[in-house]
Amino acid sequence: MKGFLVTFFTQQNRRYQRKMLGDWVVDLAKEMGLRGATLSTGIEGFGHTGRLHSSHFFELADQPTEIRMAITEDESEQ
Repeated sequence: MKGFLVTFFTQQNRRYQRKMLGDWVVDLAKEMGLRGATLSTGIEGFGHTGRLHSSHFFELADQPTEIRMAITEDESEQ
């Protein structure tokens, strides 16, 4: 199978349409009929600003989140 591994990085506290962004992307992948999506929460990471995002602080909402989807070439056109 030829295809792509699509990866999104965000923070656990990000929302879209009153829903956690990671959950929204996974639900969208399901609605689109994709074969699967994986949502993982990281322990620690930093982004383009250099600010550390971690579960070590008082609030866990700042944890980095990764959404991965393996898709075919046809699915990428969607």
